[in-house]
Amino acid sequence: QMGDIKGIIVVGSSNRDLVGYCDVLPKPGQTVKGTDFKVHFGGKGANQAIQAARLGSPVIMVTKLGVDSNGKETIQNYKDNGIDTKYVLQTDKVPSGVALINVDSKGNNSILVSGGANDAITPEEINTIRDVISASAVLICQLEIPMDTTISALKIARESGVKTILNLAPILPGMKDELFQYTDILCVNETELSELSGIHDIILPGQDSNKEGGGKTVEEAAKQVIHKKGVKSVVVTLGELGSVYVSGDESCYVELEDKIEKSKVIDTTGAGDSFIGSLAVFLSKGKSWKESLNNANKVAGYSVQRHGAQASYAHSSDLHISL
Repeated sequence: QMGDIKGIIVVGSSNRDLVGYCDVLPKPGQTVKGTDFKVHFGGKGANQAIQAARLGSPVIMVTKLGVDSNGKETIQNYKDNGIDTKYVLQTDKVPSGVALINVDSKGNNSILVSGGANDAITPEEINTIRDVISASAVLICQLEIPMDTTISALKIARESGVKTILNLAPILPGMKDELFQYTDILCVNETELSELSGIHDIILPGQDSNKEGGGKTVEEAAKQVIHKKGVKSVVVTLGELGSVYVSGDESCYVELEDKIEKSKVIDTTGAGDSFIGSLAVFLSKGKSWKESLNNANKVAGYSVQRHGAQASYAHSSDLHISL
């Protein structure tokens, strides 16, 4: 750890995103001519770590890569962003994780994710870094590595009094109860909230709540998740509508302070990860929920006005936010 500033530890995924652009997506058996090709660093864990580091927080990344060029370049990317890579694991048995993404001219995509080394990180490996986890202020996890590995990290953090954030994405079948029991802050978007609470008609802030058919507000749906799953609190990201925090005894809704014009929204890829990485930073610095959500809204809002995921992430110098 850097000095005695407690930082953020991310236990999660790293991917290389290989993005091919074309007019129309190829059908099975068809070859189409592409219009462009780009390679990005991705993976939800990586994105969240990069955003936290760009806001000046000490960040430790725990992830597994292959012994290949993608792995080497990913480690360099972490280092370039000031992230501690001492606990980045490598294996020569499988390649680094990749996402093969095809995007057509209307913005529709088809994605194949090959988890590779992400799928090979074990609970035993997490147990060997127990001390590193317990010396952190906040742990962030997602669901792009094996579930038992994530549970193992959350459990160690909870036992050591480290604040735990779980981004419930992608939602998987057969999610175990322990995922929720060791989670202080469950971060979901509207779709994930709906799936988890079983409420399909969620009334968003500012919508008329006298709907026939018994719709439930975001707060009510989140309360149901707390009750059903046993997490301590839920944060729901609502895109242009802002975000909501709900715990057993309080809730607050923070809308975007500065509305972003539709024409300025260029690329929402990785905006949720930007929100989570920055939320962890503000909470680790002891900011209130209202201020933390407001600031995280701003950081994520900055990212949607630029291309790419990590490429669009703000440094603290880009924003008027007091850290």
